[in-house]
Amino acid sequence: MSKSKMPIVGWCGLSAKYSTVEQYRRMAKAGFTHNLSGWSNDAEMATAMDLAHAAKMKVFVRTPELDSDPAVMAAKFKDHPANGGYYVRDEPGANEFDKLAEIVRAIQAVDPVHPCYINLFPTYAAADTQLMAASYEDYVAQFIQKIPLPFVSFDHYSITTRGFHKDYFENLEIVARLSKAAGRPFWAFALCTAHWSYPPPALCHLRFQQFCNLAYGAQALQYFTYITLESKGAPEWTAPAPLGPDGKPSWVYGQVKQVNREVHNLEWVFLGSQVQSVGHTGKNIPQGTRPYTPAEPIKSVEMTNQGAVVSLLSKGRKRFLVIVNRNYEMIADLKVTWDAKTEMSRVGKDGRSSKIDGDTLAVQCEGGDMNILTWKA
Repeated sequence: MSKSKMPIVGWCGLSAKYSTVEQYRRMAKAGFTHNLSGWSNDAEMATAMDLAHAAKMKVFVRTPELDSDPAVMAAKFKDHPANGGYYVRDEPGANEFDKLAEIVRAIQAVDPVHPCYINLFPTYAAADTQLMAASYEDYVAQFIQKIPLPFVSFDHYSITTRGFHKDYFENLEIVARLSKAAGRPFWAFALCTAHWSYPPPALCHLRFQQFCNLAYGAQALQYFTYITLESKGAPEWTAPAPLGPDGKPSWVYGQVKQVNREVHNLEWVFLGSQVQSVGHTGKNIPQGTRPYTPAEPIKSVEMTNQGAVVSLLSKGRKRFLVIVNRNYEMIADLKVTWDAKTEMSRVGKDGRSSKIDGDTLAVQCEGGDMNILTWKA
């Protein structure tokens, strides 16, 4: 996997129905690096990988044989240049971990290069019937202990028509802490298709989700879903995904493309950086989080309305202060002050940094948007 390009995964991506090189190029143009779907047989899988390779994309390997004979499947596709890894399972309970570990080890014995992929439940999954663990923390800890994967992936869709999931940041806190302790990066999601009580995604919704993921240290981003799925009962897919059911881009495509362009512009900030601390400003900080405490050279961070997520990242001598507006719908006033002896720069979403004169930044921040300051330690 490239060390210089942020992996961006399209879940429920291009299936056999949409397998053309033009569709893969369209997906790549929107900033996606990996396509995740399911394939009925080896021929469909091989075709998809050839087309993806022509568009300079990767595909996760997945056919029914991956469960029945994972070593054979890995041997067939391990040398293909479009192999992005092996999609093993989505949202397993802890009672499945031992069996999944066997599948992963069988694949790794044949192909130690490409990663196996398993995605975990969010905190709002039921402990007794879904997590099959004493708690969410126990669920993630068991996964890390039992299954030798190079990263931890989870989904959590926080924005609903009924309000905001109060455990969203707690979920990020748990996964970020446990994955860091294990020396593994984590991958996280944004929801880009309306269904059930999830609304059509505004640009501010997408930014909020992905920028919060990055602030907590995510090293890969994912979207659910890339293609508008057919409704067969529940859930009802009430608005298009980036790719509509007719195979043409919807209005969501442009929004996702814009966020992904901003993310790729900022890869030099986030890829390989280490999270030193994450805190929250505001009168009422989210469940499971801690208040932000300034550390030199930063003297203060103030944001109106609900407050901000404030993350300190390090990469060598470089330091980055990442500030995300926690209100994903309203503009907030942001004021940051620092020691005047520090040469401070601001990083724009175009990836360019510009020196700031003085010791104060006072700007307005759009809903769910992000500001980045950088200096040398």
